[in-house]
Amino acid sequence: MFLKFSIYMSMVKSAFRKALSLSTNFASQDLLIFLSGQKMIRPFYHTVSDSDLWHIKNLYPIVGVNQFNQDLDFFQKYYSAVDSRYLLAEKSMRGEKTFFLSFDDGLSEFHDVIAPILIKRGIPAVFFC
Repeated sequence: MFLKFSIYMSMVKSAFRKALSLSTNFASQDLLIFLSGQKMIRPFYHTVSDSDLWHIKNLYPIVGVNQFNQDLDFFQKYYSAVDSRYLLAEKSMRGEKTFFLSFDDGLSEFHDVIAPILIKRGIPAVFFC
């Protein structure tokens, strides 16, 4: 009896996941923002590199430069970039769609890869070392 119930629940979970993933393909970004009530997103990265970073590759996935640029394209399409002063002033309740970008781990890729991309795009960010 328990085995049948377990198999049934597994099938239900699988069907639910499939339905949920299909629904996200049809939901617009504005609809998702409306449903979640979240006007500010806070994406964070550890590092960005096209090189094989042997010292961290087993700790977490490394985002490549092309993927990072695609992510930034998405953020800039739907949101406005804000800096830490905006965040600290608690202005995020104004109804504007904003994003606050941060990086963790203080790697040399901040200087060599990430900062030049952000400067070129005019996107502020916080780097934790």
